Amino acid sequence: MKVPFDRGLQGHSDADVVSHAVADAVLGAMGLGDIGGHFPDADPAYAGISSLVLLKRVSGLVNDAGAEIINVDATVIAQRPKLAPYISDMRGKMAGALGIAVERVSVKATTTEARKRESPLRRSRWSRPAPGSPTTEKAPRAVKEGRLDFSFDLAFLSQAWEQFLAYLNDQSPELICFILFLGAFLENLIPPIPGDTLIVFGAYLAGMGIVRLVPAYLAMWLGSTLGCLL
Repeated sequence: MKVPFDRGLQGHSDADVVSHAVADAVLGAMGLGDIGGHFPDADPAYAGISSLVLLKRVSGLVNDAGAEIINVDATVIAQRPKLAPYISDMRGKMAGALGIAVERVSVKATTTEARKRESPLRRSRWSRPAPGSPTTEKAPRAVKEGRLDFSFDLAFLSQAWEQFLAYLNDQSPELICFILFLGAFLENLIPPIPGDTLIVFGAYLAGMGIVRLVPAYLAMWLGSTLGCLL
């Protein structure tokens, strides 16, 4: 099944990671090793082979061992592309390969919201503690020797940054490149904007998978060039 996107997965077979994960889970539950042991990537016979074919063979191994696959539950964690429109077809194809009813196959898709880990502050923000509990009482601003104490929890900044990245991740790569272009353009018109910081920011977004590196640098180069000409 084809999912339209500008990137893909690379592997010896068709790199269907969902089918591979299910096959490994089934083999492991049966004590039959793993998918690499049964279908090694050094064997040219499996080059480019459909992972659904491998999944069907794994189902055959299970049946030969006198066992039966009852239910399958798989979760895909990916920022992009959005897989919700394809879940139904994925379930149907996997059920056919496993030889079980589609009602017994569950496939879910989720994201990490462009974050490597979930912030405890973000988790607690949406909770509603009981009135009068310590978490609902705002701590008074401390006064030390007649001066206000402006210290605060750095977790707040971390949360704000993670939410900003999650917002950018939901935008199109073209819009992100335009923002980088505009920043590079304005950098030559407004001296306080540091050009090196913008370059680092673009590289950081590329490293996070939010935008591709080459288009990002081309956008910044073009913006900087036009800014210099003006």
